[in-house]
Amino acid sequence: MKEEKEQFDQLAGEYGRKYNLTDRQQTQLRAWLEEKASENAAKFTAVLENDNSNFFDLMMASREAERSTDGIERFMERQLRGQPLADFKADRLLERIESVEGEANGRLNRLDNIVELDAAQENELFYLMARSSEDYIPSMDIEGMTGSRTPLDHGGRNQAIGTFLRPEQVELLNTHRQNRRAEAEREMLDVGIRLPPNWHLFVDDDDW
Repeated sequence: MKEEKEQFDQLAGEYGRKYNLTDRQQTQLRAWLEEKASENAAKFTAVLENDNSNFFDLMMASREAERSTDGIERFMERQLRGQPLADFKADRLLERIESVEGEANGRLNRLDNIVELDAAQENELFYLMARSSEDYIPSMDIEGMTGSRTPLDHGGRNQAIGTFLRPEQVELLNTHRQNRRAEAEREMLDVGIRLPPNWHLFVDDDDW
């Protein structure tokens, strides 16, 4: 809640100035952000205090907490009209595009370090990675993107990656996956935790 309060204070100030919010709108925005911070904290605390929670539940709660402002688009769209609303929508879309492209570049770089992609593979796989981002929406204007714009989940992305790799690259990738899992098992055993069967669901940045 302390970290979110600092983040939300900055956000309220930025939105108030950037979209020329009235005093009433700024008050409502701060109230919404405070309620959101309390809601986020309550969800996370509920997981910590539940005796039936496991390590996977904690990891999922941590991941959800990172998306602390989910829903703010709907709130702001109810507050704004005319050009400020158009500006807000354009800014949020640009932020999402930058987030998707940054995430795709990071994943592509990690995969390249494992299997040494060629230029053609990098081009195709960049758009594949973009389509698997949680921030991706099909209407995004990502430069050079052709073909399917359908969003991909974790499993669909990993399955599709193999279709762009040569056999020796697939072998390198499979070896990497095995080593990653073995390393994770060792790390968790060191602190007395057993690796959960669904471990791959919360390490999708590296589990290709």
